[in-house]
Amino acid sequence: MEAAPLQISRMEGQSSGSVEEKTPKGIPGPGDSESMPASKKAKTGMEAGTNSNLAAGSADATNYRKRTIWNPKVVEHLRVCQGVSLLRCEEGGLCTRNMIPGKATYNGYITYVQEEDGTVVEYRPWNTFRSPLAAAIARAPEDIFVAPGFRVLYLGDGEGAIATVSHISDIIGTRGVVYEVESCLQNVAVLVNMAARRANVTPILEDARQPENYQAAILRKVDVVYCDMSYISEDEQVAILSKNVSLYLKDGGFFLLTYEAGDRNSSLYERRKRLHTALDAEKLFVIKDICLEPLILNAGLLFGVYRNASLI
Repeated sequence: MEAAPLQISRMEGQSSGSVEEKTPKGIPGPGDSESMPASKKAKTGMEAGTNSNLAAGSADATNYRKRTIWNPKVVEHLRVCQGVSLLRCEEGGLCTRNMIPGKATYNGYITYVQEEDGTVVEYRPWNTFRSPLAAAIARAPEDIFVAPGFRVLYLGDGEGAIATVSHISDIIGTRGVVYEVESCLQNVAVLVNMAARRANVTPILEDARQPENYQAAILRKVDVVYCDMSYISEDEQVAILSKNVSLYLKDGGFFLLTYEAGDRNSSLYERRKRLHTALDAEKLFVIKDICLEPLILNAGLLFGVYRNASLI
């Protein structure tokens, strides 16, 4: 008899345990002290008493990176639609309001901002030069793709996925949930540690190509399905997105899909055109196509809506 697939998930409302969150290797963040000149460190407030002496690749920084105050100049306080509050900073990045004050996540940096009512709020930097979702929000802040209370199914893997999931967790808050389908056991272990602190994160150790295998972990339809797998072919991307959308996305829900040129023989325009054709065939209708340049070269993000054909 074939062994049942391993699923690491947590039902909503279940206790999260006491596992300590750790930082995956090699994820630098905005203001990372290893890559910043001395003048920049002084400008961003990375002074004595912070953790700026930890090199990004050192054993101490990898095993447990202590909270470091990163104090950038806030250029704009974005209060975008649906109650989401973000910061735009002079370094070009965004910041999300930390769902767990006092607890940093993947890069260890936090910043404090005084609100209009005098309260001091903690934010975490989000690298718009590495995260397609952050870049898309920075390019089109009027079109925020997730909101407080949303249920999000995230399909992606790698260290970048860990960062993205943590910021989605900040945005959706305690009333929302983000399911992260991850095929790498090492990354799932990191996500499990994150979920020990963030009750709205549910890691699932499975292959996104076989969405029927994790139906037991997702009991209700989600508001957003986000396919962040631009490194595979457009046909495979659309097939994965379509299967997951048909099983888990509610009628009228939204989908996100990131894409990139891929190789020298394929331009961004050509890949975009092929994706639009393939999505139309699956009845996935694109609302907006956002070019992520100059933040992320040769990359874009599609934002669309799903209409269940059986309900039309």
